[in-house]
Amino acid sequence: MQSGEPMVLALETSFARSRLADAYVLGDGPDDPDDEVIRSVWSWSARPLAKNAAMLRFVRAHNSTRAPRDRVRIYGLEMYAGAGVDPNSLQHRADRQHARRLAALLTTHLTGGGDHRELAGRDGAQFVTLMEVFERHEGTRVLLFEQTGHLDRRVPGSLAAQLVAGGGVPVRTVGAFWSAEDPTVRFPLGDYELLSRWLDAHPERLLPVVEGGGLLDLAGAGTTGSPAVLREAASAFDAVLHVPRTTPIR
Repeated sequence: MQSGEPMVLALETSFARSRLADAYVLGDGPDDPDDEVIRSVWSWSARPLAKNAAMLRFVRAHNSTRAPRDRVRIYGLEMYAGAGVDPNSLQHRADRQHARRLAALLTTHLTGGGDHRELAGRDGAQFVTLMEVFERHEGTRVLLFEQTGHLDRRVPGSLAAQLVAGGGVPVRTVGAFWSAEDPTVRFPLGDYELLSRWLDAHPERLLPVVEGGGLLDLAGAGTTGSPAVLREAASAFDAVLHVPRTTPIR
């Protein structure tokens, strides 16, 4: 973002709901985002999160200094978590069309016995949306930000694996990690707990982009001299974001 080049943030949130976040960072509405706008960044959360609010304000401020063609855009990739949003209520025709497409995919997925834990089906819909984003913003850099499993190139059926199978596209994958000690998180870390504990123990290795945590670029981490836990992580992600605690605003 600091380079001033246009960028798309592709997030693990409902496509339909993410149109609120996109409109906000483009200057729509008051400077202080309301709860629905904040939740549209991560529609899986029932409560608006403080760090998501801070991120939205940062991107909006950044965009206010840029020409329209150079502004950062936000897209959710999920067919899930859009319940209650009528695709026909969306402002732009292309958004309405794609939201209806995702609604049809979700109906087919659920009718066939799938649910949100069935990674290949869920990430298949994410792949469809990401291709839509590339078509709309050809040549624009995309930062793909989701929780671990979706972006792990080693996991069959994951979005990252589908991107590799599709010949690769110009994205950088940032896997989101929380602390193994965070009592507010409902989802187990599973195979990623060792990396999370390493990140907890080595805050000095992180670029401090969030309070108490930060970003670790894994470029070069696959070399022999790196800790084994980072070599393994580098085979899965381009970078990881470690957030020690998720903090609701209220």
